[in-house]
Amino acid sequence: MSSIKLTIDPITRVAGHLGMTATVDTNTRQVVSNQAYTYVTMFRGFEVFLRGRQPPDAVHITSRSCGVCGAAHANGSLRANDMALGAVPYPLGHTLRNLAYAMTDMIYDHLIILNVLEGPDFSAQVMQTYYPSCWQTAQQTKAEHSDIHGFSTIADIMTALNPFSGWLWVHAVKAQILAREAGVLIYGRHSHPSMLIPGGIGTDLSVGESLFTQYMYRLTTLTAMAKVVIAAWMDLANFLIDNCDYQYQGLTYSAPTYISSYGFESPELYSSLGESYDEIYKNYDSLAQTASEGPQTVFRATIVRNGELLSKSFIDLNVGQLEFVNSSYYHDWAHITSPFTETDPLGNKLAWGLTESDGTPLYMYHPWNKTTIPNPQAMNFMDKYSWDAEPRLSWKDGTMWPYETGPWARLHAVAHYHPNSPIVKNGKISITLPTISEIPSWLPSGSMAEWTVEWEPPNYSTTLSRILGRAVDIAAAVFTAWDNLQYGLE
Repeated sequence: MSSIKLTIDPITRVAGHLGMTATVDTNTRQVVSNQAYTYVTMFRGFEVFLRGRQPPDAVHITSRSCGVCGAAHANGSLRANDMALGAVPYPLGHTLRNLAYAMTDMIYDHLIILNVLEGPDFSAQVMQTYYPSCWQTAQQTKAEHSDIHGFSTIADIMTALNPFSGWLWVHAVKAQILAREAGVLIYGRHSHPSMLIPGGIGTDLSVGESLFTQYMYRLTTLTAMAKVVIAAWMDLANFLIDNCDYQYQGLTYSAPTYISSYGFESPELYSSLGESYDEIYKNYDSLAQTASEGPQTVFRATIVRNGELLSKSFIDLNVGQLEFVNSSYYHDWAHITSPFTETDPLGNKLAWGLTESDGTPLYMYHPWNKTTIPNPQAMNFMDKYSWDAEPRLSWKDGTMWPYETGPWARLHAVAHYHPNSPIVKNGKISITLPTISEIPSWLPSGSMAEWTVEWEPPNYSTTLSRILGRAVDIAAAVFTAWDNLQYGLE
């Protein structure tokens, strides 16, 4: 066997501190089994310098994990604080959280990732150089949704993804400014929200009418832009699958294996979870199982392994989480520290009460019992080689496995297992984006009309199904924004 060693470090358009290396068989053009590694080159240390801090500090410290998705980390800490302190916000407070999050970590984030970070891989410049036969076919293939996005052929869409000059690249940069501005109206700043506080949000509503008006102005333009982006990516992805052998490129699992948690919770239900941490924890699953008069919870807790639905419970999702450091530059804390807790707030045994072969209880590897102890050393792919840890999910039968997350996973979860989600109809994602009566001159006129985005997430995760999931996720965010905006105004 002849082979080459491929190394990409840093992976700049994903994460600057991420690298990968793989040995590739030059005859089969496949990665040699067990000779591929991803690794993180930077020690972040957030768990370390959060020790001894007041819990609310975590909201603002953890957002510094990322300059793009900082609000996601902040909101994760925020929900943990709400629960720990027994302090859920009034419905309007959570409505404002939903409105800001829809803009900053969905619409803004997805527009940039799709058209500025991922998009150039499918641009005319790349296709002409590395896949000329596909490019030639693209020049001759009409775009199905040209009436919406305005591109006549698939080649026109590829050209629109050329860095710095393509229409989609340039206008994604323009549109993300609007999304960030809308988020800042509520958050105070982005990407590190200053207004997020446990039990509510610090937004000044003395100018509430102006705030909602300015948010709506930006949302109307972004709704039209969302139609353009989603329609263009649907046409491009379907073309690549049908004509250029992309159907299974980037396949992770042959059958769905993922977890999905909550997202855009119902303001009415979230505000009624309780007044103590154990009560809130106990009632969390009601977000998916109960109807409310206001906006509904869009995404739902789901565990799927090898195509089998294991659970739709937030509690199961929490109990089964584990984190290992077998290949990481950390000491194994399980043998040198004491546990914080062996159970969840309801008395359920963490990691189902399972133990390792040497008798070590697996609950020691639950994130609630984790103690980050750095142990820097030379990189060795047979031993320690990364500052990242290894998340796994355990189940009652004693199995554990790595899993997938992200837009494809959460859309697959609601489409296949949560028919009462407001974005699901007849087993498909179905989201109607409203008519926009006035748009800026840089948007195509076809983006004004009402359009129902329909997508049935495939039962496998590939490069293009993940990209399409991200595009359709924009529609879910736009739907959520309009739904919460109307509720907030009322």
